[in-house]
Amino acid sequence: HPELKHRRLKGWIGLQDHRSAIRFRNLRLLEAPAGKGLAAWSEPRPLNAVQRVVDRLMNSESLSRGDGVVSRVAMGRVAAGATGEHVLAKLTGPGAVVRLARTNDSGRLAFYFDGEAVPRLECAPNELYRRAVQLGADVEPVLTCLAYQRSLTIVLRDVKDVDYRIDYLTFPKQTPVETFGGPESVPRGWPHAALYRQHVMRSGIHRKKDAASRVESKPRTIAAGETATLTRVEGAGLVRWLKLRADRKTLANNELWLEVTIDGQSRPAIAAPARLLLPGFADGGNYRNFVFVDRNGFGTMLAMPFGDGIAVAAVNRGGRPIENVGVELCYERATDRTREDIRGRMRLRGTYLPASDDTDELFRIDRAGRWIGLVCDVADGRVFAVADLFVDGRPVDGWHGTSLSQFLGREGDDYRTNLSGYQAGLAWRYLLLAPVDFRESLELTADTKKLPERLILYYSAP
Repeated sequence: HPELKHRRLKGWIGLQDHRSAIRFRNLRLLEAPAGKGLAAWSEPRPLNAVQRVVDRLMNSESLSRGDGVVSRVAMGRVAAGATGEHVLAKLTGPGAVVRLARTNDSGRLAFYFDGEAVPRLECAPNELYRRAVQLGADVEPVLTCLAYQRSLTIVLRDVKDVDYRIDYLTFPKQTPVETFGGPESVPRGWPHAALYRQHVMRSGIHRKKDAASRVESKPRTIAAGETATLTRVEGAGLVRWLKLRADRKTLANNELWLEVTIDGQSRPAIAAPARLLLPGFADGGNYRNFVFVDRNGFGTMLAMPFGDGIAVAAVNRGGRPIENVGVELCYERATDRTREDIRGRMRLRGTYLPASDDTDELFRIDRAGRWIGLVCDVADGRVFAVADLFVDGRPVDGWHGTSLSQFLGREGDDYRTNLSGYQAGLAWRYLLLAPVDFRESLELTADTKKLPERLILYYSAP
């Protein structure tokens, strides 16, 4: 289970009433029989389609492994004045739709699974988030997992002028896929775990009693121009979250940078302004999401595997000292059982690029990897649209001419959703459900040469 596998496997069990009247009857706790104890329980099991999708949301470490799952995009547009039914997408399985974004709520959606003549799911667009497999509370964009073994056709009826962007996955043959058939077709407890996670993170609550180790630095003053290593962990392991402890004002400009160096390398794997690493706090505190949490520090939940040590440094690129700066890492130390797996995982990397006026290339990565996030400062008129996405030198379907709002999944310029947002001039999206894999290179181009400063996040080989 995506939550239980990181909990302590020994201890006590408590019952909580959440301030409501509750009664327990015939409550029993049985020891597991021989051969079915903690060792057997903790052994990895093959995940089916829904489980793999939920695990991506709740444990971003799963994205650091190659899994054979391929992300794709389908774009559907219905022009004003059109009548009747309109096919938004015809998808071939085994696969799953994981995200649907739209420009308005007009019409009625129908989903035909595996060649059926009658839609198995039909609803108004603004009802989809709770009629499909619900993975988040956002009405738009909808995060879900509508799995299909053979095919899925998505139809829109009685619609006005509207655009749809549909992110979907195709699974390798070894991944079990059960076609969506209502709540009973979904593994019990898995979607609810994701809903509960984004619900409690709205209040700054996250795993505080887990078995992972913690290391934190004492608050210190970073002089102008100084680079100060705040904390370091030796050996191999996996950082589950990183928290910056500093005044909220440090997220208002580019003076405070964070650098993360892994495996003893000479250059940081991540080097960027703190405000771009933590865009969810640009103009507010906690909210429903899967990436950021504010509790005794501004935290990012993006996992960071390391094979030979990790160090976090603060850099003051301003002209004045920055006081009371510290960090905290929560990490899982490698064991004899997990060491080789962790050392072989892809590493999280963050590349910062300044604003420019001489190229339409938003970014280019010349190595194998998996793109998981983009953060941009689009203030001062530096809003852009995606011209094209090239994977290994070839254009990818569904990306040409994508507006910024289509990419983010929502209209407007003041909102925060589970995996994307637009606030205080910052725009961001994390592609945890549908990351983009590439073997040789990845290039994203814009429709303008007036590009914003930006941070690109991706996993790549050690």
